Amino acid sequence: MTARPPPVFGALAREALADALRRRLVLAVAVASLLSLQLVESCTSCGSATVVANGKTMQLPDVAGAGAVAAVAMAALWTLLLAGFLASDHLAEPLQDGSAKLLLARPVGRGPFALARLAGALAIALGSGALVMAVAAGLLHARQGLPWWPVLPAFAACASGAAIVGGFAMLA
Repeated sequence: MTARPPPVFGALAREALADALRRRLVLAVAVASLLSLQLVESCTSCGSATVVANGKTMQLPDVAGAGAVAAVAMAALWTLLLAGFLASDHLAEPLQDGSAKLLLARPVGRGPFALARLAGALAIALGSGALVMAVAAGLLHARQGLPWWPVLPAFAACASGAAIVGGFAMLA
């Protein structure tokens, strides 16, 4: 038999997401994501530049793959940073203001409560990361002719990394 999550987890996760959206930090995340999208847009708009490496001249579409890897890696690092930063006090805040004691007085375990708070923080971080990576993949596909599908396993790896970083940040 597989263990099923308790039915209260969905309600707790929705409340954690709503709580994360009410924080002022989400506005800063949105602004920083828009700035990173502007950076990705400006980096992918170069189409006719030449690069000289080891005395050999190459056109930018020939080296676009390296730029794509760098763009996706930066978006992944941004997502990991957000996950750690958002999760670090997403659990501490309800513990300090006393609202966690009210929830835990009901038949709610500490595990589902902490996982729901982590899910709320990860939803914001992964949503922002998915947007930046999808826009980068779309722009690189449209402007440089690179395939977009390699971003999918990269985002899956980024999501698992964000869960680990967020969990450790919440633990700390």
